[in-house]
Amino acid sequence: MVKKSSFVLGIIVAVFACTIQAAEKPDLPSLQELTEARARLDSNDAHRPRFHFTPPQNWMNDPNGLIQYKGVYHLFYQHNPWDAVWGNMHWGHATSLDLVHWADRPIALPPTPGTFDEGGCFSGCAVVNDDGLPTFVYTGVLEHDSVNNYRPQSQGIAVSHDGLETFKKHPDNPLIPLPPSDFETKDFRDPCVWKDGDWWYNVIGSGEIGGAGKALLYRSRDLVEWEYLNPILTGDPEESGRIWECPSFFPLGDKHILMVSPIPGHKVSYFVGDFDGRKFTPDSFQVFDYGSSYAPQTFVDEQGRRLLFGWIREDRRGELHDAAGWAGAMSLPQELTLNANGKLNIAPVGEVKALRRNQKNWAMKTLTPNSGNLLADVSGNALEIWLDIEPGDAEKITLSFYQTPDGAEQTHLVYDVKTKTLGFDRSQSSLQDGVGKHLHETKIDLGDNEHLLLNLFLDRSVVELFANQNTYLATRVYPTKYDAQGMSISVQGGSAKVNLLSVWEMQSGM
Repeated sequence: MVKKSSFVLGIIVAVFACTIQAAEKPDLPSLQELTEARARLDSNDAHRPRFHFTPPQNWMNDPNGLIQYKGVYHLFYQHNPWDAVWGNMHWGHATSLDLVHWADRPIALPPTPGTFDEGGCFSGCAVVNDDGLPTFVYTGVLEHDSVNNYRPQSQGIAVSHDGLETFKKHPDNPLIPLPPSDFETKDFRDPCVWKDGDWWYNVIGSGEIGGAGKALLYRSRDLVEWEYLNPILTGDPEESGRIWECPSFFPLGDKHILMVSPIPGHKVSYFVGDFDGRKFTPDSFQVFDYGSSYAPQTFVDEQGRRLLFGWIREDRRGELHDAAGWAGAMSLPQELTLNANGKLNIAPVGEVKALRRNQKNWAMKTLTPNSGNLLADVSGNALEIWLDIEPGDAEKITLSFYQTPDGAEQTHLVYDVKTKTLGFDRSQSSLQDGVGKHLHETKIDLGDNEHLLLNLFLDRSVVELFANQNTYLATRVYPTKYDAQGMSISVQGGSAKVNLLSVWEMQSGM
């Protein structure tokens, strides 16, 4: 049994108490200040998304504590209140009744000087405890050491008695002060907690020094006294990285899913398999996204849907987003189901359709290399596009967007029929230096007579693609020209048939 003891706490505090002083920080911003900052940044920045959630100001990364409580969706997230760069980890907070219109709330979970989380409140989850109270289970760190690591990493809880407005940290934190002693690690973070019968279970991300990523299993009767059981799974470092961050472990259909964000690699992956209560035996390993998303977290809402948010990272130099005054965006909320082939079906939640306006449609059109541009009268940088196309004998199908009239800036979504790859060509996406322009692509192997089905969301610098229900790819682009808003569709090497092409303008969700 992992028990909180005054001896262990004394060691942790004694080692650092004489050398760590809480840095002087400004006061946390008020709700009015957050509201004013959002209005100011929204109106002044052509790269700031309109319908993907962004922080009101400054830095945001991992989604945390996702929960629907008494009909209200709560999105918490890793947040630096004072700068648009990573650091000073707090939990930011926003609420929604419909998953697409969000209201900022005051910062929910700040570090407490002189305690285990003085150096930052890192990622974790939210559950409703046995007394019916919303409870955060999260990683705290005491200090930032000289080699750019946060140590020690330990786990604690905080409970809300007022409906997720404020939280009281447990007096005995950290409740899991140290990683297990059966292997050596410096990484021990990001708890994922659920209830099964009389027991609470907790999977924590880790990785053995010189070895592979691990997901560590604990259990508790009361969320306070935790017993270490074993790793539910140890990966292959060549396949799935040396460290697993932000594990999300959950049942889906008749299987269990373990989703991890590996280091190195930074591409979200997942295993599908069977769980016997102690060990997880995977049947398959898949990549969730080869692009810009990271650290996804899932939860079940009151409709029984398994929903997911992920962090869509910036892909520009730090000084650029620091100058902009904000960094980071959330993915659209996604619903996950399991298909008959043992892969995740991934789709934006139906509520996103409420943001659609001014639909344009094209149907039953044949495209050849000499066809005119169906999308010549379409422009914008906050759009949803739906395309159902039969590749026919075409070699490539290209949907281009954010095009300037002179072609100086443009981004291409390309499906290569021969190589069965689908990806974003960002080589011409921006004239600015210091932004990502490398290819983001994935495999998509269409079956005989299978159509290519693309659901693409353009939201200024954020681009998300859902393809054929089971393929997801997110990227970032930063056009510099005000007229980089054109679109076109073309084919190479043969003809293809557009069964349906729809475009909607999208309203703001803030």
